[in-house]
Amino acid sequence: MKSRVVKEVSFKVNSLTLAGKMWGDDKGQPVIALHGWLDNANSFDYLAPCFPNLNICALDMAGHGFSDHRPGWGQYSTYEYIFDVLEIAKLLGWNKFSIIGHSMGTHIGLIMAALMPELIDKVFLIEGFGIPIRQPASEVPGLVKGAYLKTVGLKDKQAPIYPSIDAMVETRKKALIQINEAAARLLCERSVKKQANGYTWRNDPRLKFTAPLKVNHEEICEYVKRIEAPTCLVFGDEGPNRDKSLIDERIALHRDIQVHRFRGGHHLHMEDDYMDVARVMAQFFDVPLMTS
Repeated sequence: MKSRVVKEVSFKVNSLTLAGKMWGDDKGQPVIALHGWLDNANSFDYLAPCFPNLNICALDMAGHGFSDHRPGWGQYSTYEYIFDVLEIAKLLGWNKFSIIGHSMGTHIGLIMAALMPELIDKVFLIEGFGIPIRQPASEVPGLVKGAYLKTVGLKDKQAPIYPSIDAMVETRKKALIQINEAAARLLCERSVKKQANGYTWRNDPRLKFTAPLKVNHEEICEYVKRIEAPTCLVFGDEGPNRDKSLIDERIALHRDIQVHRFRGGHHLHMEDDYMDVARVMAQFFDVPLMTS
């Protein structure tokens, strides 16, 4: 399904201009959609048009898509993203809203729902429920040092140049988390910019480095205990490896959660069987589902 976008939007937040897209009914249930790592607002171009009765704002989070990069040595931590989203909700005039999150967006949404339960109505999470592996404390100093050295090293590196958008689509298809061509091309629409000698990525290259501020499993569990909003969690059976015992422990701590598992990979919400996700989403939000 090709997107039927109501409008492109932008927000001035924390000295940044953050871009986004809005679908649906201005008077419908307000929903903020948060994409995954290195993706962008086009991640929701399949799901969002299925729900004309919702009022969906899908963001290009800082450093992604058409949004600004954080200045200087600014890091892309979970909490920085949360503060951005909360400010955008204020600008939209939404004093209560729901969250749809995919992958990295689920981690942001989960913690935000715990920090501000009075603001969050419902939480719909796709392929994620907090960081999926246990990070040993002994590894953290090395990760922080590595992030610093790689960031400094960017000063001496040229961004890769590709001869065509097709070449970039091929690269995106074969990335760490692989996706099909249609999904890759859709994401590239907001992730590619033209240069004099070819094409390059819009995304901030610092996004590829591990942010120093991590949230460990025990901290995630404490956040989950504080979530009051009904939550729906969707997984694909071909998604990336995750520590099932950690996810199960978090699920057991949640006071109001439903879990669904479908055929599909990490981007199951924007590939062939995306309607499986849409049907569950329609039930969860109690709204009609547009199928054509």
